[in-house]
Amino acid sequence: MEGAAVAGLPRAQVLLARAIRPHDAAVGEAVDASLRPGATPDPDGVRKVLLEAFTREPA
Repeated sequence: MEGAAVAGLPRAQVLLARAIRPHDAAVGEAVDASLRPGATPDPDGVRKVLLEAFTREPA
């Protein structure tokens, strides 16, 4: 995710979150919200949800 951030690829960061935690509902919802038509990708918000998923329970 850091490489995508440095490269200025916010959509890639969001998609990577889903790849890292594909079965987590909260991550999926954050990714979907960030990728809706007309939405601006929010990699920081998605990263926060992803990190919370790791502290919540094992994959």
